[in-house]
Amino acid sequence: MWLPVAMLVGGLLVGLVAGGHWRAMRSTRVRIWPIGVLGLACSILPWIGSSDKTTGFIALGWVLLIAFALRNWRMTGMVIVAIGLTCNLAALAVNKGMPVRASAAEKVGLTHLGPGRRLAEPDDHLEALTAIIPIPALGIVVTFGDLIALVGLADVGFRLARRPAHRHSRARGPLWAHAASKKAAPAPLPAWAAAPTLANDTDNWVLDLRETILNDERVPALASLAPEDDDDETPPPLEVRYSGQPLPSRH
Repeated sequence: MWLPVAMLVGGLLVGLVAGGHWRAMRSTRVRIWPIGVLGLACSILPWIGSSDKTTGFIALGWVLLIAFALRNWRMTGMVIVAIGLTCNLAALAVNKGMPVRASAAEKVGLTHLGPGRRLAEPDDHLEALTAIIPIPALGIVVTFGDLIALVGLADVGFRLARRPAHRHSRARGPLWAHAASKKAAPAPLPAWAAAPTLANDTDNWVLDLRETILNDERVPALASLAPEDDDDETPPPLEVRYSGQPLPSRH
């Protein structure tokens, strides 16, 4: 049982070395943590004392731990832990105990199989999910589910240390609303750019045209509003008259 704890702590230390911080762990929200604690206790209890119901305790502990991992699926690595424990639970439930391959146990010199385990038999089911992987350096035989769960625990520890801390902003409301409020008010238009207004001495025909448009009447052509001009007539000659008075001086 020390190996899962070692993987979790190891992943946590690697995350701290890689730039994580302890404050990231405090900001993490863990859901239904009493279920996780109870499942861990059911899994550890058979290793402490001897009981005829060790398999039932281990199975119950794995069920609770799977529920805890799935409830906290947003934490990176928890889904992997749930997959590994599900594989172990399937092999344990089908065979009414975790079968251990005899050749693997002899290879690591394993004399005590542990609670809930027994030597494999020819009629066992789901052999690929049973304890068939020897680790001579540690003197243990593990399952594929154990390896999957251990990788998930290491990932959980690493992500816990690397999780960014939540920063509470004093601003309220969406960010775009505050950004819009900080924009400067538009400057007033200069005098020369202001919209022209009608002068008091506007020609009468302009006023008539405005009233016609407002009344949805047909707008007369501009040519009909202009004074009549006969382009065929020759303009009168220019007459130059001199009064005989001297021109005014420039100075």
